[in-house]
Amino acid sequence: MAYIGHSASGNFTTKPSKDTFSGNASTTAFTLSEGATTNTVDVFVNNVRQEPTTAYTVDGTTLTFTAAPGSGTNNIYVVNRGPLQLSATHPAAQALKASTGTFTGALSGAAATFTGDLTVDTSTLKVDSTNNRVGVGTASPSAPLSILSTNGLLNVQNGNTSNGTKIQTFVTAGNANGYLAIEGHTKEYVRFDADGLKFNGDTAAANALDDYEEGTFTPVFDQSSTAISGVVTDVNTGKYTKIGNKVTVQIYLHTTAAGSPTPNALTVGDLPFVAANVSNVHPSISIGYVAGFATANPTTGFMTPNTDYIRLFTTASGDARTNSATMIGTYLGSDTYLILNATYLTN
Repeated sequence: MAYIGHSASGNFTTKPSKDTFSGNASTTAFTLSEGATTNTVDVFVNNVRQEPTTAYTVDGTTLTFTAAPGSGTNNIYVVNRGPLQLSATHPAAQALKASTGTFTGALSGAAATFTGDLTVDTSTLKVDSTNNRVGVGTASPSAPLSILSTNGLLNVQNGNTSNGTKIQTFVTAGNANGYLAIEGHTKEYVRFDADGLKFNGDTAAANALDDYEEGTFTPVFDQSSTAISGVVTDVNTGKYTKIGNKVTVQIYLHTTAAGSPTPNALTVGDLPFVAANVSNVHPSISIGYVAGFATANPTTGFMTPNTDYIRLFTTASGDARTNSATMIGTYLGSDTYLILNATYLTN
């Protein structure tokens, strides 16, 4: 209890209340929204004030009539004019306002549990408890986390403003022509936009990295994209890496039958991408191992623009200073090995 030097434990008060009931000619007890006594409420039935003690009594939140009021919709109302009720529990129907506060759970230290939606300034922050979603900048989150920036800017950064790194997204409202950037204190390091990946503040579309892939392919001995009749290979392994428009391939071929080649140019075909169609650009190759060719072994080779095969050449005299001669199909043997790699540009 409260006494001088000791405050009441209740920190919240309730306002005088009014309760309305509908009689049915049989019910005598009704539950009030606030506790009261017989002489601290005014009770009306069909707008006629009832006499305390004689017509009714009140014990806490229970109003009991001596005789059941007649039937009627909202024909009973009670005005509680008693003293304000003190409570240590915040009334559910009253708004809670405070400049600061700490929310904790049970006395055991358990985390607090909150129910219902949370709204901060309409759309600054919205917790949608029904759909388990959180919205920042939107009152109608459509995903577990929805972030809507009306000025097209989202910053995620650390607390070190002198040299911290921040991630920013710039999205033009109403269309998809935006980009994601990772920036330091003084410069932009990486940007992802419609052109691809760019570095160090570069905005030129031609400098964007727009593709990366790795894969395998099946290379063949052929003659300028024409198949060699009867040739058999038991190893025809090809692997490639493509970064942007640059392709690097590794090739391993071994024949068990030479078939019936013609004296025309011998090539390695079915590369994964066609060489860029640029005049006077002929990507060259590096040969790692050869064996089993007839007449001469290939020593070098190159690709012709806008083709998907490698032309093979040899220094027929065995002197690297002499001009290279074209390898022809009849040089192919029944136990021929060729291991090479090449790097070239594609469209």
